[in-house]
Parts: sequence; C-alpha cells; structure tokens
Amino acid sequence: MLALLILASSHVTLNPDFGAFSGGYFHTTLRVPHGADGMHTTRLEIDVPHGVLVAKPEVPDDWTATVETRELSINERYTSHGVTKTTAPHRIILVANSHTDGVHDDHLLNIDMQLKLGCIFEDPASNTQWNGEYTLWWPVTQVCELADGAQRTLSWNSTHSQREDEDGTSASWSMLPMGMHPSPYMYVEPGTRCMIDHSGTELQGGLQWFGSHIFDDTSVTHVASTHTTLEYMTLVVSIVALTMATVALLLWCIAACIRLHDKKNFTNLLGVI
Repeated sequence: MLALLILASSHVTLNPDFGAFSGGYFHTTLRVPHGADGMHTTRLEIDVPHGVLVAKPEVPDDWTATVETRELSINERYTSHGVTKTTAPHRIILVANSHTDGVHDDHLLNIDMQLKLGCIFEDPASNTQWNGEYTLWWPVTQVCELADGAQRTLSWNSTHSQREDEDGTSASWSMLPMGMHPSPYMYVEPGTRCMIDHSGTELQGGLQWFGSHIFDDTSVTHVASTHTTLEYMTLVVSIVALTMATVALLLWCIAACIRLHDKKNFTNLLGVI
C-alpha cells in the first residue's frame, strides 16, 4: 500500500479531482512532481479538455503564461456579462523567465486554477467514461532543463486504456506500458445550471454527453432532503407545543391547589370567628 501511495504521489495530478458540476465553477490545483534529477522544471504545457470553458491559472512568480484557444461549436457558445463567448482555452503554456526561475527537482510545483465548466462534452480524446464517472483528461508536458540548456521532456499524456471496457470495468490509472505516464484527470457531474436543448425540448439541468442528456440526479436528493427537513421541523414544533401544553397544565394545577388551599384557610378562619 505504501509503495502504491508513493507511486501515485510521483504523478501529475489534479487536487481535488472530483466535485465539479456542469455549468458551474470549480477550483483545483495541478500538482507537478519532481522532474528529472538535478534539473529545473522550466516549462509546462497543460492541455485543457473539451467542456471546460474557462481555465485561469495562478501564474508562479517570474513565470509567463500563454493561453491558446479553440473555437466553440454553436451549441457550446455561451453569454457572459452580455457578451457571446465563441472560444475556450485549448492549451495553457507556463514558461519560467530564466533557468534560475524554474523549479528545482528538490521542490514541487503547484498551479492553482479557477475553472468554468460547460454543459456539452463530446470530444472522444479528452472526455471518456472511466471508473463509472464522466471523466475529463488533462495531458501535461513537463520540460526540465539544466543550466547549460540540456533538456528532458516528461509527457504526462497517456489515456491508454483509461476508459471503461465493454464489461464496465476500468483499467488502473497508473498501471501503464513501460515508458508511458498517466494523464491527470477530473470527474464532472450533472449540475443544475445547464439549459440543454435535446430532441427539440429544453430541459433544465444535467449535462450533454455525446448527444445524450444526462439528468441531474441531485434534484432527487434535494427533494428528499426537503421532505426530511419539513418532517423534522414538524416534529420539533409538535414537541415544543406538547411541552408548552404540559407546562401550562402544570401551572394551572399549581394555581388551583393554591386557590383551594387559600379557600380552606379562609373557611377555617370563619369557623374560629
């Protein structure tokens, strides 16, 4: 188990890699491991999967960022602040301004990213079903460099066998053929913000996966939760009402006893007189 954890920690990963919903925003961190021995990581190329409409990285100090874009299909286009968006990020390129600005092999490199997820996922290269989840793949190229300019490139871009087989099973993420490195990934779930046109009918929520509308299943949980909350509130109100009625009855009994006691004393006083 320890060996597997050490192996997993040496790969490029997204953290967290789950909890993203279609049509919503998501914050994650790209964790880049140690590069080549004795070298500085001086360049990263991050391929952004289809379905991600916005990807804003936090650029390390003394690094420069360039974002290459792709054209959105008509169905993928969206409006933001009154402006129709027709492009989405295709590749993020981060480059250290100099060799010394790179990250040495003794350290790790973390890149925070703010994402906006779309509603349509239909790219077979970067959108697959894997481990029973709707999965987005983020291939990364890591360039390591010596001071004399010598370089070594690590390609974390393999999605080999990383899709469900016909029997519903999925290959292990890290168990790949020799020389291949697994691509980072993240799961996306049907959200509540998408208005998807499917078969001529507009449906609220969910996501479109290769032409199929996947409904948002959180609505069932939400309804069940609402019912549970109402039942709980009704129970609490009933208990409070019962408690108050009990207290009122007790106070009435005390008052009655006091009155009877005072009446008895008054009657005794009349007898003495």
